[in-house]
Amino acid sequence: MAEQKDTKKQQAPAKAPRQAQHAQATKAVKEHKVDAQEKQPISTYLLALAVIIVIAVAAILFYYAVPAVTGVSFSTFKTGFQSSPRVALAVTYLNQTQFSAEVPCYTTLLEILGRTRQASTIDFLLINQTKCQYSPTGLGASASFKTVNASSCIEIANSEPAILINYSAHNSTKITQSHLYLSANGNYFASCPIAAEFG
Repeated sequence: MAEQKDTKKQQAPAKAPRQAQHAQATKAVKEHKVDAQEKQPISTYLLALAVIIVIAVAAILFYYAVPAVTGVSFSTFKTGFQSSPRVALAVTYLNQTQFSAEVPCYTTLLEILGRTRQASTIDFLLINQTKCQYSPTGLGASASFKTVNASSCIEIANSEPAILINYSAHNSTKITQSHLYLSANGNYFASCPIAAEFG
């Protein structure tokens, strides 16, 4: 029995260093967690700052690069459009849902364009995949709509300054010397910010 007690006494010192090591390891893990938590707000802040900088740079590049890519600025197109003796507003769509979404925007555009020019000088073209409805005499009291092939209306839109609007899941604008191509979704057409640019 005395020998067993001695053995237990000999094992006790062996446990003490293990407990000390475990305590040190636990303390190191806790310190590491504290350091990580202290560093996390800084890294989150830096990430947010980087995202803001990227967005700002992209916006600046888009603002200045669009005229260079498309060849002209919106103001150049607008000046040519407004001074032209005849212009077109072409509305393209694939189905009734798309057409319905475009209605608020093209009606607002027609109203605003009609404030600064004779309605008879506006060719209004409703173009689907195969057919087109338009009035050869423009809009106004003498308007008389007829149905023709879509290609006929595309020729009209290509032959004079025109705004061409098209339904799309993604909003985009392309500007050339005599044409403004606007592709947009229902939310955009509901508010139609492009119309204000012609007001």
